[in-house]
Amino acid sequence: HVVDQYNVWLVTSGGYIYKSEDLGATWTTKNAGVVSAGNDLYAIHFMDTENGMSVGEANTVLRTSDGGTTWTDIDGPAAETGNIALTC
Repeated sequence: HVVDQYNVWLVTSGGYIYKSEDLGATWTTKNAGVVSAGNDLYAIHFMDTENGMSVGEANTVLRTSDGGTTWTDIDGPAAETGNIALTC
């Protein structure tokens, strides 16, 4: 997900979240699979440079309000517990 001309976000298998502040030249790990319990992540979206969400395997839904410094695992829809969230 591209936020602006500098900030880019990427999610991977194993629940990793990465951020680039130089349009992909270098990357910083923002979550090493800990908050997502190692579940694969499939999508990430930021409304601005501070507020974003990521979703993935096993109904994983994560959110941040501090630019990805901390992530909170929030409950997705109860009926989707065993499913994969593909977009946010």
